[in-house]
Amino acid sequence: RQNSLRASLVAREHLAREQTEAAQAAERAGQAERDHAASAQDQAIREVCAGLEAVVDAGIQGDFTTVQTKGQAHPALDALTTKLTALYTVMDQSLGRIEAQMNALAAGDLTARMQDGSTGRFSVLAVRINAATTTLSDLVRGVQGAIEQSGAATIAISGKAAELRER
Repeated sequence: RQNSLRASLVAREHLAREQTEAAQAAERAGQAERDHAASAQDQAIREVCAGLEAVVDAGIQGDFTTVQTKGQAHPALDALTTKLTALYTVMDQSLGRIEAQMNALAAGDLTARMQDGSTGRFSVLAVRINAATTTLSDLVRGVQGAIEQSGAATIAISGKAAELRER
């Protein structure tokens, strides 16, 4: 009977050891899976950050057409990507309007004005560029007026000179 009791205890200990080892193996497997998922997410976050860094570097160089697509790394990074894309879109559109106005001025069109569509500092800049264009246009009209007056005065002087010669 003692042998059978001892064999039963040994069997129970063996079973308990096997169950403990199985539980530990399952925990290790679960931890490995969690580590792998965390590593994959870390990699995805690094890739999104590298993409955002490239977009910011392009912006520093004056290129606001470069944008980053959203990834699945993290909702906060996706929100940042969306906002950065919106910022770059506003920058590119505003600079496009400024470029169009400068091209019109370079072509001699003093009637062109920047269309209102900007906000903040770009709106202030648009108002100032339009004011400078108006001042330039007024200056050109003033010079044209002075030339016309000078021409009329020249004609009048020539007429008076001719009268004096006839006398």
